Amino acid sequence: MPVYVYAITAATHPLGLDGGGVGDPPQPLRVVRDTMEERAGAYQERLEALEGCAGFHLKVSCDEEALLREVPRESDDARRMNEDLRRGHGGQELKPALGKLVADEVGRRHESFASGIVDALRPSAREVRLSEAAGEVS
Repeated sequence: MPVYVYAITAATHPLGLDGGGVGDPPQPLRVVRDTMEERAGAYQERLEALEGCAGFHLKVSCDEEALLREVPRESDDARRMNEDLRRGHGGQELKPALGKLVADEVGRRHESFASGIVDALRPSAREVRLSEAAGEVS
């Protein structure tokens, strides 16, 4: 499961990215600098509020195909519905019902993954802001 860590720092912040990395084992960091002039004031204001702290934005993704295969293996209801579909039983309402069951379970697992990551990092945080996922993480 790839984990992306972003940090926006003031130009004066000592980044300390010389040969280190993030994770276990450490993976190299890629530093991208952009002027972001349009929102510079807002970023500066937020950076001042975070003085003495490090701010990170995490994006986490998982292998969706593997997750979609995992749910029917671990759910008796999904497995039963899938078998009924393969045998031609259950009528036209069964396919959307199976899709909804799998989608709901995938959503619950995503929430559980995110919750576990936030819970692990929370003791080191002064402030946590959560937002809904938007778009695809590649």
